[in-house]
Amino acid sequence: MRRNPEDTLLAVCNFVPVAHEAYRIGVPFRGKYKEIFNSDAEKYGGTGEVRKKIYKAEAKECDGRPYSFAYKLPPYGVAVFEF
Repeated sequence: MRRNPEDTLLAVCNFVPVAHEAYRIGVPFRGKYKEIFNSDAEKYGGTGEVRKKIYKAEAKECDGRPYSFAYKLPPYGVAVFEF
């Protein structure tokens, strides 16, 4: 994660062959995180499963950060979000 409120990018990587239905991701800022890259897209050889594009961080501590959101993380998947 690059921690700058004006230009925050968050990369989430799953290096195992197991999907996570509601993987909780800790984030430093309250607000909306937009998915800008998903390796599970069909054009990258993934399943092409459609996920929502905007995730709202809630006040649930996770990974040592005060806010978090849940994301459906595919096996061997990578997702990038912007704040």
